Amino acid sequence: MKQNPRNISLLLCAALLCGSLAGCSGNPGSSSPSSSAGSPSASAPASSAGNAPSSGEEPVKLTIFSQLNSKSANTVTSYEEVLSMQKLEEATGVDIEWQHPPIGQENEQFNLMCASQDLPDMIFWDWSAYPGGPEKAVLDNVIIKLNDLIETGAPNLQALFHQYPEMYRQAITDEKTLYTFPFACGACLEEETRIHNHFNGPAYRKDWADALNIPEPRTLDEWHDMLAAFKANFDCIPYSATATGGNALSKLAASFGVLEDFYMDGDRINHGLLSDGYKQWVQLMVDWYAEGLIDPDYMANDANSLKAKITNGEVGLYIGSMGGNWVSFCKVLEETVPEANLQYMHWPQGPDGVAYTATSTVNNICNGSGVSITTKCSNIDAAMRYLDYGYSDEGIALLNYGVEGVTYEIDANNEVVFTPELKKETDEKGTDYVLGEYAFGGISSWATLQAVPLIKLTRTYPGQYEMVNVWGDVSEALCMPPLTPTVEEATTMANIINQVTTYRNEMIGKIIMGQVPMSEYDAVVASAKAMGLEDAVAIQNAALTRFNNR
Repeated sequence: MKQNPRNISLLLCAALLCGSLAGCSGNPGSSSPSSSAGSPSASAPASSAGNAPSSGEEPVKLTIFSQLNSKSANTVTSYEEVLSMQKLEEATGVDIEWQHPPIGQENEQFNLMCASQDLPDMIFWDWSAYPGGPEKAVLDNVIIKLNDLIETGAPNLQALFHQYPEMYRQAITDEKTLYTFPFACGACLEEETRIHNHFNGPAYRKDWADALNIPEPRTLDEWHDMLAAFKANFDCIPYSATATGGNALSKLAASFGVLEDFYMDGDRINHGLLSDGYKQWVQLMVDWYAEGLIDPDYMANDANSLKAKITNGEVGLYIGSMGGNWVSFCKVLEETVPEANLQYMHWPQGPDGVAYTATSTVNNICNGSGVSITTKCSNIDAAMRYLDYGYSDEGIALLNYGVEGVTYEIDANNEVVFTPELKKETDEKGTDYVLGEYAFGGISSWATLQAVPLIKLTRTYPGQYEMVNVWGDVSEALCMPPLTPTVEEATTMANIINQVTTYRNEMIGKIIMGQVPMSEYDAVVASAKAMGLEDAVAIQNAALTRFNNR
């Protein structure tokens, strides 16, 4: 019997088998005020492939506006050339005309399109970035509400919402509007697999530590001692970082139970500048910088200059991402400094003895991205059929791995593996590069469920798949759910946070580097409050209350 790739993962195997659950109430297919995001409808259809087209029907022609993601742009000029999208058209009886804006002009073209109301049938977009949020996109008559259509028009998505109520809650707005066929992180659906979403963390020169008989440091004091030993024994930059972004020095603030920006502080939201922990982190950085343990040029570093320093063998420790940093750096070091062992390490424990992740979105199932149906759609039934297929067993496999026998197969251990031909191509060019040509759905926030087995397929560098057991050995207590401010709140928030962030980055950088004394820290906080920071926190907590009431 041919195995179903989706059912290899325990977190996915039951998603479409549950037709009813005793005691459930509410309905994700209803927009009535009594709908409960925590209790979707128990009437999910048992169909796997959804509402398939009748045999012999002429394909329905529809249009989709979509930016061309960077992974696919390496090899194709349109998603029409992607194998899985061709097969998706065949399976659903829908012929797609793709509208790809020029690279670099995506936002401009999107805004012009929405303003002119010259809309395609569907739009693939990050709706969390729409001015005022996705609810505003509905109010602006750009996209339609799907609540009353999903039960009959999208049985596969309906079944997933029924099986995973938290996925439904994250896919709707505070007004309980379902606005898109969402991308969903499969690893985030279950506690035991969410660890795979921990793809950011620290890494250090283990070969240097081994030479000095230093075991992996697990506390901030042990980090300090190792960095000091690096400085004393090697001509190096003990700890390098950037001022902002994924490699920011401020990622280490998580050790004090805070994040630099917004974070969960118990059951409420707080901001780093308003917490004692952030002040403690700044003082620690002042001390480390004065000792010469931190890159003196960290404020001027960007991603490229940081990479150059690390891959030249100059840096002892940094914090960054898995694929974009660690794997990339290791591959270069193999050529530039062959003896280097850049090893991932645990997030450090702070004063309370707990290690926290600085990655605030590890528990986000839906991220606001997806394919939405516009108010100008010429055939809503066909659009629903086309998009819902991506949540069926067959559709998830197709959009994550491609075509069985062509791009993937099931091995003797019942695991998804690339075919020998594709494996050779991925070894030469990289997995993301190749999947962009054959099956980009799981790596691009397309309307589907990112299957857990895809993670193992894409994390192929030695140690890459296992490193989440180290970076994921943390508390997620600081992580926030995906929130949606109102239109008015979004405007107010943007004005406050843009001003506060610019000011904070400048002043905290000066304090750390000794250009402004630490005694001025409280004045910095007072200035941020005068800019409205406490009002911004109140807005976030209002959005949190609405999210909890979904």
